[in-house]
Amino acid sequence: MINNKNMQFILALFSVMLWVSCEDKIVAMEDLDFAPFLIEDLNPNSSTYGEKVGPPFYFGKVSAYYFGDPG
Repeated sequence: MINNKNMQFILALFSVMLWVSCEDKIVAMEDLDFAPFLIEDLNPNSSTYGEKVGPPFYFGKVSAYYFGDPG
C-alpha cells in the first residue's frame, strides 16, 4: 500500500526525472543533418500563408513537412 511518505518520494523522483529530461539543448544550424530550406507556404488557412517557411523559421520547435500535390 502506498502511504503519504511513499507518495511524496515517488512524486519527488518523478519531478526530478522530468526536470532532467526536459533540459534544453542548443544546436547550431550548421550542426544539423539536413540542408535548411525555405519554401512558400501555399495554404490559405495558415497563419504564415505567403511567407517563406522551413526549418530555420521553426528553429528550436517541433515541426513536420509534407511535400505533395495539393490537387
